[in-house]
Amino acid sequence: DNDTYSLRLEFRGQDTDIAPHIAAAGLGHPFVVAAPQRDEGKRYRASFIIGAYSGEPSGLEQRVAEVPRLPSDRGGFQFSVEGQEAVINHHLGAVLPQPGTVSWAELEIPAGRYRLNLTMRHSESSPDGTDLDDAYAIAVNHSPLSYEWRERNVFSHNNAYYGYAVTEPYDFDGNSHAIVITTNAPWCMVRERFELMPAY
Repeated sequence: DNDTYSLRLEFRGQDTDIAPHIAAAGLGHPFVVAAPQRDEGKRYRASFIIGAYSGEPSGLEQRVAEVPRLPSDRGGFQFSVEGQEAVINHHLGAVLPQPGTVSWAELEIPAGRYRLNLTMRHSESSPDGTDLDDAYAIAVNHSPLSYEWRERNVFSHNNAYYGYAVTEPYDFDGNSHAIVITTNAPWCMVRERFELMPAY
């Protein structure tokens, strides 16, 4: 016939090992694991759904909708901020106009030795400013961790300049963990997502 169709190919991986950082920790966490080990010799199985697609509801759309998917919930962790006028902003993270605390509770961090790579505001004056360098105190399960700034101005919004602050290594045992950041200066900011850097 003269009907015109397009061909749509959809690739849906069901093996979490396709994304090593998900294989290492699962889905729904505020962190990713940096440079996890991948089994380069592993074979993956893929299946395809191929059919005519006209843009109208059809059996093909139903079959695509029924393809198994991994859950995408955020897990059971809690991200919170305490302090005068402190808020959590979707774009900026935890914003603390006055000194306060930022915390992650009930984090299901995989067992291993990691450094935390946190994104925090280092300056309100310039992209290479250091005025907020010493404004943070970081602790995991009540154990203080020292940190150093590895990179500056990785993200900015108006006069809020963020950088990467990397902690000393910490041995996580695979159980539930809490991270608490205490600030001692006005207008500190901490983004929710962070990175676990293996410290071999």
